[in-house]
Amino acid sequence: MDKFIERLKIEDVNVSRETFEKLNIYLELINKWNKSINLVSRKIHENDLFAHVRESIVLAEILGNTGAFIDLGSGNGLPGIVLGIMGLSGTLVERNSKKSVFLKEATRILKINTKVIGSDIRDCYSILKEGNPKFIVSKAVSSAPEVIDLCYPLINNTTDVFLLKTSAAEKELVMLKEKYIFESVIIENKNLDDNVILKVRHIKLK
Repeated sequence: MDKFIERLKIEDVNVSRETFEKLNIYLELINKWNKSINLVSRKIHENDLFAHVRESIVLAEILGNTGAFIDLGSGNGLPGIVLGIMGLSGTLVERNSKKSVFLKEATRILKINTKVIGSDIRDCYSILKEGNPKFIVSKAVSSAPEVIDLCYPLINNTTDVFLLKTSAAEKELVMLKEKYIFESVIIENKNLDDNVILKVRHIKLK
């Protein structure tokens, strides 16, 4: 994990020493908990894990500290825990009970401004609306149309949805257009060759 932090420094990631330390603690927590629950593939290469965490840092830089976020299906904490480490506030929604326990423990240990809801998002719309989220983020939960369907009760004209996807995102946008009117931007991710960050906003049902 020390190599991971060194790589961030080499790439000139502009974060504080405290942030570096918290990222390191987070990776140690993943390594520890992954022995008992499936947070990441046990065969994942260190370079791949670095790339996925780096992707979350890129997303944090895009969002800035300009509003609260919801991370749908946060799972192992990518991107939600990393966003919290980077200083953003938000809510992590994870229906898997074991993974939600991990997220709560990571939030507690890291002392970040994130709240964890261990529930299906469809059962907690009213609670999530109270947080007045500006951003909805999601990684590897489902297709873009399915994610938007799940989140639509939380979406208004100022909500930006960020989906961490593979390069197949363009095909998913075609599917999304069958049901919704929206604006979109595909942000290339140099850290993951086949991955992009898909930004969707001004979403309305046809």
